[in-house]
Amino acid sequence: MEASLREFLRWERHAVTTACVMTILIAECLSNKAAFGQSPGASGASPFNYDAGASLDVTQISASVHKGVTVRDITYTGTNGATNPAYLVIPEGMESSRQSFGATG
Repeated sequence: MEASLREFLRWERHAVTTACVMTILIAECLSNKAAFGQSPGASGASPFNYDAGASLDVTQISASVHKGVTVRDITYTGTNGATNPAYLVIPEGMESSRQSFGATG
């Protein structure tokens, strides 16, 4: 078998596997309304409705730079009041100050 055909088949197998995994993950997230601290609440309101004036209580745990990209390990308060971990990834040249997203710590 020609090398370029083998490479294409390897890539195709990888693409199909990735598509299957993504489909399963998306289906699971759509079926689980409480995923990622987003719950509709008793009134059935959309998880995309929010109080823009509410504090997110963002806390920066750590920050590191990898190949010009800043990765900040943070926590924030979700709509259900739970503390959620997250990564804030900032490309080189787009660095913002901690105050711009209200981080403490």
